[in-house]
Amino acid sequence: MGLSVSITAPLPRLAGRVGSSRADQGGFSLIETLVATSMFLVIMLATLSLFDTSQKTASSDLARSAAVRDASASLQAMDHELRGAYEVVGPLITAKASLSTATSNYLDVYVRNNTGHYRVLYDCTIASPTLAGARACTRYIGLTGAADTVPGGTKGAAIVDHLLNGTSGEPVFTLTYPAGATRPDYASVVIKVPAKSERAVGDPSTIELTDGVYMSALNLAQ
Repeated sequence: MGLSVSITAPLPRLAGRVGSSRADQGGFSLIETLVATSMFLVIMLATLSLFDTSQKTASSDLARSAAVRDASASLQAMDHELRGAYEVVGPLITAKASLSTATSNYLDVYVRNNTGHYRVLYDCTIASPTLAGARACTRYIGLTGAADTVPGGTKGAAIVDHLLNGTSGEPVFTLTYPAGATRPDYASVVIKVPAKSERAVGDPSTIELTDGVYMSALNLAQ
């Protein structure tokens, strides 16, 4: 009698394996793609906004640096010239028994240099040629002229532009008059300019520079 052995092996679950393989190798679903795209757009917009802000800040800083540089150079030039003044043409006051001060938006002096002497008038009430509503401290130079008049023989040039002071409420010059003197021998100079210069937008702050000038060469008897 022969031995008969029958082995029945389970058939492989091909359908299940094929499905699993497709799931492992498949791409993103539509929802996943939309979510990823939205996140990418949000990140890009934030990056562009940060870049734009950085550009505006850098531009504002450059404008402020330029405004400080120009105002400082102008103030130094004024100081240097006023220190060489040997006579003040104006403003004059009635002599007082004690030390006194007065404010002004102009200063008129005679200056002596290596080639001779000349008259300089700083008038800080002139309308700015580049910024509406502001003023320019204009330097006039000549040889002759009465007090409070522009010296003859030259045209004025703005030595400080975009001036925010230069008004009766915020004068440029504060002058100190010694006792018994009609002419000052010391001038405090204040310059206020916008940090954004003549630009429509930018740093809204104001740059204020102050210096004092003692006119050591002044001869009050002259």
